[in-house]
Amino acid sequence: MKLSIRKPKLLPLLITLVAVVTCASLGVWQLQRMDWKQGLKDRIAERVGSEAISVPSVIDTPVDWEYQPVTVTGVFDHSKESYLAAQSTNGNAGFQVVTPLTRADGSTILINRGWIPYEMRDPKNRPEGQVEGEVTITGLGRLPWLQTGVAGMLIYDADPVTKIFFEADLETMAAMHDVTVLPIFIDAAADQTPGDWPKGGQTVLKLVDNHETYAYTWFIFGTIAFIVFMLAHRVKPMTYISTRGTAEPLGFQDVVLAGLARDGGLYIPQNWPQIAPGDLPRLSKLSYSDLAVEIMYPFVEGAFTKEEFSDLVHQSYATFDTDEVTPLRELGKDEYLLELYHGPTFAFKDVALQLLGRLFEAILARREGDTTIVGATSGDTGSAAIAACQGRKGIQIFMLHPNGRVSDVQRRQMTTVAANNVFNIAVDGTFDDCQALVKALFNDHAFRDANNLGAVNSINWARVMAQIVYYFHAALKLGAADDVRPVFSVPTGNFGDVYAGYVAMQMGLPVDKLVVATNDNDILFRALSAGDYSRREVHATISPAMDIQVSSNFERLLFDMFDRNGPALAEVMDRFADTGDLKIAEDKLAKVRDILLPHKVGEAEVLATIKEVHDRTGVEIDPHTAVGMTAGLRVERAEGVPLVVLSTAHPAKFPDAMEQALGHGPQTPERLKAVMNGEERFDTLADDVDALKAYVTDGQ
Repeated sequence: MKLSIRKPKLLPLLITLVAVVTCASLGVWQLQRMDWKQGLKDRIAERVGSEAISVPSVIDTPVDWEYQPVTVTGVFDHSKESYLAAQSTNGNAGFQVVTPLTRADGSTILINRGWIPYEMRDPKNRPEGQVEGEVTITGLGRLPWLQTGVAGMLIYDADPVTKIFFEADLETMAAMHDVTVLPIFIDAAADQTPGDWPKGGQTVLKLVDNHETYAYTWFIFGTIAFIVFMLAHRVKPMTYISTRGTAEPLGFQDVVLAGLARDGGLYIPQNWPQIAPGDLPRLSKLSYSDLAVEIMYPFVEGAFTKEEFSDLVHQSYATFDTDEVTPLRELGKDEYLLELYHGPTFAFKDVALQLLGRLFEAILARREGDTTIVGATSGDTGSAAIAACQGRKGIQIFMLHPNGRVSDVQRRQMTTVAANNVFNIAVDGTFDDCQALVKALFNDHAFRDANNLGAVNSINWARVMAQIVYYFHAALKLGAADDVRPVFSVPTGNFGDVYAGYVAMQMGLPVDKLVVATNDNDILFRALSAGDYSRREVHATISPAMDIQVSSNFERLLFDMFDRNGPALAEVMDRFADTGDLKIAEDKLAKVRDILLPHKVGEAEVLATIKEVHDRTGVEIDPHTAVGMTAGLRVERAEGVPLVVLSTAHPAKFPDAMEQALGHGPQTPERLKAVMNGEERFDTLADDVDALKAYVTDGQ
């Protein structure tokens, strides 16, 4: 399996490089030590194999006598014997007997006479007793090189070629008995000690010869450091789970194509990526497109490389008429519009759908497949989705809108598109009816699979993902890196736009409050203020994109309210589908009450706000934006806390409402004027799922 790695930060990279280089260097050094040790063994073997020579009275260069076979003659001074803790080759504990040997010239040399068990330390316990008279000792000369003064553990071995003596400071041992010795130490040969005890012979430790093992150990440590670094920076594809808990978890590509989960739930990331406060200053300096890549990429890692995703994002936002994509317009002190309508269809839906259309095309090209997109619109989603998908390979799009319940401009933006892969359907019913038809098609798994259904509504996670970005963009422009926490007021019907703001907060964006602004279709207001999520009759208003009484994305918020207990939420949502009623307990509402402030705005207030803002600032705002502005101005804010109202559509899309509010029509961009003269193509269907299935099948 290919391991994809994200770009590391400088400090972890430097630490890893230092660790790897250090371990590799130590491994090479150990191999060099192994070569040096072999050379030493060869030199020792050569010395040990030479003829024994007599030790002189004075030794000026003791190193020349190390491991030199020597002969000395003298008398043992048993009163000054020392005993060094040791083991025999059989592992028995005992002592090495070290006895001074005084020569005729008055010089003294320490002789290691061999090993005895503990109980024979006392000479009276040895069979031979004391060694009397002058003796001649032949043995191996060595140096008392370990200057620690601490006794060492000695292991008897007669092979000095592969063993080196490890001992206490023999000079200190001599000083304990007031003896001055030559700087050489002699291991008596086995046949040179009179009597049975001590047993003579070289008492030496092994010449450590595991440098190769040490070298490979260091190399392994270096490899482990590298592997840990790679694993820490590996791409961990985001896993998406259903809000109802039983559908198979999917990766990003499958979530984009699937839209709705097979258990009827909505897909949501298994965990929220985190933006550290320390990253905000860097992010605040990025362009919108570059910021979008940084914010969204954790959601798509593993599906696209960062370079591939960046290309899709930059292509998507090159279609907007401003480099800022979603510019902030200041209306007054700490009062701003976040203009989301600078895309191809003059509505906020372009921000997500321009990207989603390209994601569909890229994924389908990889899989050499196709998809049939079926969506519902209350006004703006349809035109934005069609603009994003028209002419794209592998995609057919069927868009449902409520007949007579969208503005003429909104309808014509959809129905005047002449692309062969675009099908418009006017449904005799409300937007909720359209949305229910779409969900019915997705829940018919046989039909869904046979037609490779895909979704562009905000039930598709990619829609919400793209909308998160403009919350970051606006907040960073207003000083989020310095902990300025704006209030966002969001006109919403299907809850997708405000839910994106909620996700931004979960990711670490400093936000004070999210105002959930609804029109007379107030299911979200009732749900968040009183726990009453019950379906009621849809009222036609001058803000038609919000004429919704079943907010699909609210289920994603409920998932968190229910502590991400999918089966428990599934039971509640099934009951809601049957009865149209859902009560939210106070303890669940308390989890979001501090950040989500619901407000309901009536028709008269909308018209009054459009006029007030125009009279005060000269700026035209559409009816949906007016809902958000009215609700936002109701919220008490501390000094210096900015109010950001999401302006979701160009006012020219609602000429009748603007005429009613201002007494004159809005300023209309040339591109919007053109659609009013185009030939319309759409079909009208009853609110009937079988009729829709037949239409989709025939359309293909």
